[in-house]
Amino acid sequence: MKILFDTNVLLDIALARKPFVQASMASWTWVAKGEDKPMVAPHSLATFYYMVRQAHGNTRAMEAVHDLLETGRVTTFDEACANNAMSLGFSDFEDAMVAAAAVSSDSELILTRNEADFKLSPVPCQTPEAFVAKLTKT
Repeated sequence: MKILFDTNVLLDIALARKPFVQASMASWTWVAKGEDKPMVAPHSLATFYYMVRQAHGNTRAMEAVHDLLETGRVTTFDEACANNAMSLGFSDFEDAMVAAAAVSSDSELILTRNEADFKLSPVPCQTPEAFVAKLTKT
């Protein structure tokens, strides 16, 4: 199952943000063990680097990006994706970019802590907590 991880979920993991880190990390780990690696939008990777650098310095930020790239995949994002993002009607362009990246990568799900921000997304979304809860029921 192709799953795109929103920036906030990536930051939960890298910055060990409580109480979110456990479900976010469990989600990433489960997806990373599957056939389809976790997906990340390119702009999320840039924000991820910036926020980890602010918290822990450049060396740790580069290590975190390296770790992310070892287990995950970055989606492509071109002019068509940008135009798709603009056409989605989101009030937040960054969220629209995540949704457009999910579409272009054929992702089946977006994992985010902000489900309300993705109500116009053509790709369904779910919180990491709900995703993990569903896994444990299976």
